Amino acid sequence: MKVLLYDTTLSFITPGGKTTHAIKLHQELKKIGVDIEFAQWWNKEQSDFDIIHTLAHQIEPIVDFSHKKGKKVILTQIMDIESNKPLRKQYKEIFFSKIQAFFPFTMEKIQGIRAIPKFDHVVYMNESDRKTALRYYNKLNINKTSIIPHAFDPVDMYIGEDIKINNIPEKYILSCANIDWRKQSHLLARFARKAKVPIVFIGNSNKEDEYYKLFIKEIDNKYTFYLGFVDLKTKDSLERKAAGFALLSLAESGCIAVYEAAAYKLPLFLSNLPWAKHYDSATNISYCDFKNESKAINELSLFFHLKAGLKESTPFEVKTWNEIAHMYKDLYKTIYNNNSVLYL
Repeated sequence: MKVLLYDTTLSFITPGGKTTHAIKLHQELKKIGVDIEFAQWWNKEQSDFDIIHTLAHQIEPIVDFSHKKGKKVILTQIMDIESNKPLRKQYKEIFFSKIQAFFPFTMEKIQGIRAIPKFDHVVYMNESDRKTALRYYNKLNINKTSIIPHAFDPVDMYIGEDIKINNIPEKYILSCANIDWRKQSHLLARFARKAKVPIVFIGNSNKEDEYYKLFIKEIDNKYTFYLGFVDLKTKDSLERKAAGFALLSLAESGCIAVYEAAAYKLPLFLSNLPWAKHYDSATNISYCDFKNESKAINELSLFFHLKAGLKESTPFEVKTWNEIAHMYKDLYKTIYNNNSVLYL
């Protein structure tokens, strides 16, 4: 059984969790004996594949061609934006998409509405994403779906001596994310300054981006600190010394940075949105009403002064990438041995 891991994201332009997801899966699946390669569009020798495992759903022609050759295609789908929209807005989009379907020359309102049901199996990172997908794609069969979450890698933890970071306080909250409107880094920094709660931000940024310029104005090096992208040893040191982790993202499908923070047994301060409320056996998670500034500032202050600090257990059940790889290996075997291919 040979698996090709495929995606359309250009990590050299938009690095992030999706890249980490693919790299960690490839790394751990190979360790447990799965014949898996990154798909190489130029390499004809990969034509002996059995399964394409894709992280991109806008690939209907690839699914069709693969099925004609008797191959299987598995999708890991991210529904983060859609899952965190109000239900009223979701149903409105679905309604207009159905109307639009009567006009054959118009573009799809909902991306992938024809393609998603064609996949042999679709994996979601949490139940919220799966329920949303079943609403958006009414031909998707729930029996052809699974939930396999994100994870952390133990080899990236406790990997070096303490690294001295100058000019940051002894007690602080860590926030790890690309500086981007979806992550709401600027809003968190503003709350931190007003609450007088020290937050250290790490993550990639585009210094030409207007959102970054807005964010950097909130960095005062008194309550808000930005270290940019840091290497693994520095990140490990910062997480080990942190009193908690904060992320006010508008949309996630789990978020690898949250899983990694949880592995360090840090309490979490997250958006009061669906993406943050679907972690298994959740404890030590505080939710921020970020649309109400005065309330959010008070919530952040209470979190820092009353709840922050290393805990005895993880705030929710977290798995390693190795455990996740075993779940995918079992799924590959099941799909490979199922001779019926879905055509819709």
